[in-house]
Amino acid sequence: MTLTLKTSSPRSNRSTPKPFPGDDDSHFLHYRSYRAHTTTLFFVLASLSLFVIFSLYSSPNAIYFATTRQAKPGIVSYVINVRDSSHTRRIKAEGVLWPGWEVMMIVSPEDNVMPRESNYTCFYPNGEKLTAKFAVSLPFTNRTTFKCKLPGVYRHHHPIPTPILASPRSFELSPETRWPDLPLWNFVVFDTISTEHDVVLFVKGPNRGLGSNTPPRTFRCVFGEESDSAVRTTVTSSVQEVFRCPFPNVTMDYPVKIYLERVATEKEAMKVVPSVAYFSPKRTLVEPREKSLLCATTMVYNVAKYLREWVMYHATIGIQRFIIYDNGSDDELNDVVEGLKSERYDVTKVLWIWPKTQEAGFSFLT
Repeated sequence: MTLTLKTSSPRSNRSTPKPFPGDDDSHFLHYRSYRAHTTTLFFVLASLSLFVIFSLYSSPNAIYFATTRQAKPGIVSYVINVRDSSHTRRIKAEGVLWPGWEVMMIVSPEDNVMPRESNYTCFYPNGEKLTAKFAVSLPFTNRTTFKCKLPGVYRHHHPIPTPILASPRSFELSPETRWPDLPLWNFVVFDTISTEHDVVLFVKGPNRGLGSNTPPRTFRCVFGEESDSAVRTTVTSSVQEVFRCPFPNVTMDYPVKIYLERVATEKEAMKVVPSVAYFSPKRTLVEPREKSLLCATTMVYNVAKYLREWVMYHATIGIQRFIIYDNGSDDELNDVVEGLKSERYDVTKVLWIWPKTQEAGFSFLT
């Protein structure tokens, strides 16, 4: 018997898969659906863009950049579309952007307000009017402070314009109103005191972190707001948040705005640290008291439930006087302090509103 083997080439074993019925239709329908969704998304985005542009253009409170008057360096020049009013009162105040998107408005020593009144308002370039709530009266200087919210439109805006503090709410801004840049809480000259020999500035920003002190010769203290008449003295000490410089050698009318200026170098231009502080003569105690042999001080925030035990313990080991720096507590701290005083503990509470400035607070105390 003869066996015959039939061979075939390798190619003959390969078969081309046949498409399933309806595959072409499925691909076609998927492609049409993709194009339809893309087209719809395009028209939705285009409609939204046109709506936003039209709304901004037609808004009665639209913001325009002024071109008729050149602004000073560092000043944002906005003009708001409102009528002028001569019977309203604008309050002279400086602002600082606070944590939590709040603006701390600090009334100038040259202006007086009734802090407990509720008719103060923060006005913004876009026409928004937000209530300014009384915050605190600063110790020693007695400057009144208010807080108001920062509108969301400015939270990603740089620079941020400083609002205008005014009363009453019907206040209307002049079309030529100018809006200075709003300092940030972490880059500002926030307070100053005068000693017998020099002026001490408390500054947040230039020296960032422990051990990163910039050489003092790179800074100058600037007394006065106008560059032509301002007096400059060289900084003699720069340690964390504390800068010291000599008194100006000319007679000045108080109060005087004081700044910190970084001297220009070959690599960097001159830079001014914004300020809400005013230079004034050395402060004196109205009622001098007998000095304590041993004092203790601390800075606290919402520790009312622990403070009594802390004071009583340290009093038993010899501490005679306690100075508590309150960093903006909102608990029962005042009640605890008053209770300790009624029990003849020598406790003094000093309000210190500036956030994350413990070194400056202790230096201020000394």
